[in-house]
Formats: sequence, structure tokens, C-alpha cells
Amino acid sequence: MAFEFGLIESLGEERTTKILVRNQDNSGSKIGAIKVANELLNQNVAALFGFSGSHDSVLVGKLVSGKNILTIVPGSMHNDLASFGDAFYTTGHSMDLEVQNTIEFIDRTFPKARGAVIINRYAVASSSAEKILIEKHLNNPRISLKLMYLNKDLNLDEVDLKFLRDGKFNFLYFTAYPEAMVNFANQLEKSNIDIPVVAASSWGLGDSDLLRRFIVNKKSPLYFSTDWIIHSKESKHFTNIFKLKFGKEPSPENALGYDLGKIVGETISRVEGSMTRASVLKAFKKNLCFERLSVGRLCFMETGGHSSIKPVFYQFKSDKSLRIQ
Repeated sequence: MAFEFGLIESLGEERTTKILVRNQDNSGSKIGAIKVANELLNQNVAALFGFSGSHDSVLVGKLVSGKNILTIVPGSMHNDLASFGDAFYTTGHSMDLEVQNTIEFIDRTFPKARGAVIINRYAVASSSAEKILIEKHLNNPRISLKLMYLNKDLNLDEVDLKFLRDGKFNFLYFTAYPEAMVNFANQLEKSNIDIPVVAASSWGLGDSDLLRRFIVNKKSPLYFSTDWIIHSKESKHFTNIFKLKFGKEPSPENALGYDLGKIVGETISRVEGSMTRASVLKAFKKNLCFERLSVGRLCFMETGGHSSIKPVFYQFKSDKSLRIQ
């Protein structure tokens, strides 16, 4: 919906209808993205867009690497996305930047404190963050971090939970997206554990029942980083036209889709001659910066991979989010 909205705003409805080829897989298969991408490639499409989420975007990146077809995915952060060549891009920042930005925020907000990092090994983003933390940040003399792992039931084992009950830690660092932390969030509530939380940027995208309930019942602060927020100066244009069109406030996911649609529309409008894989990729690389998106200005590198955007931190409140960085 939001992707096509952004595309139509750039190209008009008639041209969008003429050039857009849609495909999706609703089977729930873990390799559904591969099936969809292969079917589109077999139709000789000039470019590929979509495939949100780290799991799907990495699968598609491996598939198209070396094929010289422009591929852009919305918001994915996995570090491997920078390894698929100069035709593959994501509108998201890298996981390295995600973790570095979070550690810097923790250092400012909880100086010389002790924190527990909650790892969900079954979530791609969480396991990626774990690897970076082990390689680069666990020896930081200014912050004491202990990695704690959710078990197969996605709860903390009793030994680790007791550490939290006994007040051994000043904050929690959630590395997984909200839906991957449901059981643990419920466990915290049932155990009456209320510790400040610093959450991954995926918490800034969520609009789940868990998120709302967790915020309402929580007395200590909950911080999260995000590339986009509905009340920001940069998002004002998008928010206004979205509300006018659909009669409701946009979600962060809507913003991701809209921005991708705008980027694609601008790229297509630059194409000279017939629309081929080579001409679309050339048009995209004419100018790797895009304006008037929901995040303002977004730029990419010639070599492919992640965008230049840097997430900022907010504190959740029951009625709004307050920008603090």
C-alpha cells in the first residue's frame, strides 16, 4: 500500500500500473522470498524491490549477487547486505552502526553501569548483534555487559532471572524485535522486574499489542532507536499526505514502504531510453541521494549495501515518544 503510494506520487497512477509487476508468497515458507524472486527474475524484470526483514533480504541478496540487477530492500540491517555487490542496497543502517550507536547511548545514559544483554538466538537480528558485541564491545572498560540467552521457550532460565530480581543490573539491552521477546516480556511482568530497557531499533517500528502493554505497565524508562518517527520534522510531509489519502496516521512500516516507492519512482523517472536492467541501475547511480522522504534525505554508497542514515534515540511515553538524541 505505502510503497505503491510513494511510487504513484512520483510517477503517476497510469505509469505505475503499466510498469509494476507484483508477486508474493503467503505459504509461510522460510524460503518463500527465493521463490518470489526467482519467479520475477524469470519474467525478466528490470529491478527487484521489497523483501523486508533480515532473513528474506539476505536470501535474496545471495540469489541476485553478481546478476547486476538493481535490488533495494526496505530497512534491513544485517551486515551481510553489504557483501552482495554494487547493485544491491538496503534503506536501513548496518548492524555494526546499530550496535555502536546503542553502546554510545548506554555509555551516556548509564555511565559505569552494569547491564544485561538479552539474546534470542532464534532471531537473526539478535544473533547478529551478539556476534558484534562479542567481537567489539564486551571489553569496554566504561560499561559492564553480561550476555543472557533466552531458552527454547524464549524465557530466561531461573538463574539469570534471579540476577535481575536481585538488582544486579542497572539496565537491560533488548537485541531482538518485539515479537521475538513476547515470552520474556511476560516473564518480566510476572516476576515484577522493572528495570530500564534500551531496545533495538526494531522496537521503533513495532505497533504490537505487546509493545503497548509493556509500555503501559512499565514504570522505569524504555528507550529505543529508530530511523523514523511520526512526529519528527522530516516526516511531516509524508504524514500529512498519508492521512489525507487513507484517513489515519501512518505507521513506521508505512514510512519504510513509502520511502522505497519514492526512491524507485525517482530512479525510473531518470531512465533514458528503454527500461532494462542496465538502464535502471545506471539511472539509480546517477545520484545516490534522495530527497523529501519520510526520513528527509537518504543517501547510498556507490559500492552498495546500507544507507547513510543514522538512527536516533527516543524514550517511549504512553501517549508519545520523546526524542532525546
